[in-house]
Amino acid sequence: MIDGAKNQVEVARLSGDPLAYARALHDLGISYYKYSSEYNQAERALAAAIAIWEKLRVGLENRESYRISLFETQNITYQSLQQVRIAMQKYPEALEAAEQGRARAFVALLSSKLSSDRPQKYTEPSVKVQQLQQIAQQQNLTIVSYSLIKGSSIGDTQPLLGSSELYVWIISPKGKINFRKLDLDRWEYDQGQSLLAVIGGLQEFFSKPNTRTPNPAPSLSAEQLDDIPDELKSLYSLLIQPIEDLLPKDSQAKVVFVPHDALALVPFAALREKSGKYLIEKHTISYVPSIQVLEYTERLRRLPKGKNVLVVGNPTGDLTQAEQEAKDISQLQKTKALLVLGKQATKQAILALISEAKIIHLATHGTFDPENGLNSAITFADGKITAADILQLNLKANLVVLSACSTAKGKITGDGVIGLSRAFILAGTSSIVVSLWDVPDNETGKLMTDFYQNMERNGDRAQALRQAMLTTMEDSSHPRKWAAFTLIGARN
Repeated sequence: MIDGAKNQVEVARLSGDPLAYARALHDLGISYYKYSSEYNQAERALAAAIAIWEKLRVGLENRESYRISLFETQNITYQSLQQVRIAMQKYPEALEAAEQGRARAFVALLSSKLSSDRPQKYTEPSVKVQQLQQIAQQQNLTIVSYSLIKGSSIGDTQPLLGSSELYVWIISPKGKINFRKLDLDRWEYDQGQSLLAVIGGLQEFFSKPNTRTPNPAPSLSAEQLDDIPDELKSLYSLLIQPIEDLLPKDSQAKVVFVPHDALALVPFAALREKSGKYLIEKHTISYVPSIQVLEYTERLRRLPKGKNVLVVGNPTGDLTQAEQEAKDISQLQKTKALLVLGKQATKQAILALISEAKIIHLATHGTFDPENGLNSAITFADGKITAADILQLNLKANLVVLSACSTAKGKITGDGVIGLSRAFILAGTSSIVVSLWDVPDNETGKLMTDFYQNMERNGDRAQALRQAMLTTMEDSSHPRKWAAFTLIGARN
């Protein structure tokens, strides 16, 4: 097997086709890994393949859809390099490979946006362990980064039980890196289904049709509303319990989760330990699609910002609480907010105001497209503004809040979730609050008002969102009512 793979490398090299050469190097690395103990040779071959992949992507930083498609075909090389380095017990270097293979199109676009270089001078942003440690140290964060390596599949999507691997790295605020390989095999056999199936079932439980829903939600019985799924405890046992000793004891300390693949759909705030306590009761949390994004959103945060606060409520006329939410939030602002309600909130009106806003709050309906994430959209009085439309904007906002249904969702790719949150960050905002499922109108309005009040007091968005969740939890204990929203990007 190895000799054959070596021959293929030589043939591909002589052909002058870099794509074929990279694939042959990948196959050689896999052969060394599977059929011998020559892990050094496997690492060398896979790293060489990755170097070629990254050269092939240069110049595509402004062609996101093609770049993502190209990356999807190459992602397995990065994952294989992780596995090889873990077999070699080179855990920090394995994190480097995981990060190198994560949100690369996203990071490339952010890097290009923030760079003074012209596109022809562009090169792939480098990833070094020291950079990742420095981010944790400079921002005083505990970073929890997961990597899901999918195994053999049934058809195109459903991995066989016990065929996948799940890794997690924890970087302390002092820069120390710890690694754990989570026991996904045993967990899946105990559950009787794959991790992806459990996450999908949990999303199905929490989700209803893709609209911000007026109260009460007619599609749910009282029994369903009161039923808190056991999956929240089982996911805690898999994702959090093995690393509890590495998380900060102070509930105000900053914890940033870097979920991978379908883990982006996990409501970490609502995961429960055996006692029934939720993770949000113990930790202040936020999210990013890759560790490098923390550096870029921090740089976005320092850029000149707009002067206005734009608040939009109930453009479609059927969300009474969304309109009241918008009024309440506009009154909380230190500077007079631009309040746009009901039929006045047309696409043209919003697009004329949005680029000069420092805070953008949209209380309306949201939709997501799991097949084409750039079709995910926010609804206004006369139609929708899609993620593709948002990518064309140049925003000066330091915070966007999408107080609508399922705005954190989109198409899940190896490069992250392609949807509204990604589009707004690429357009220039440093942080965004989005939802993982269809949210109820009344509780969402109250939670959002609390969020802004808390933010006025301490300025930390993650802490403000946590406190708003805890307050909402006191009156509405079911996580469906309070756990949907997540903060992505900069915390301040």
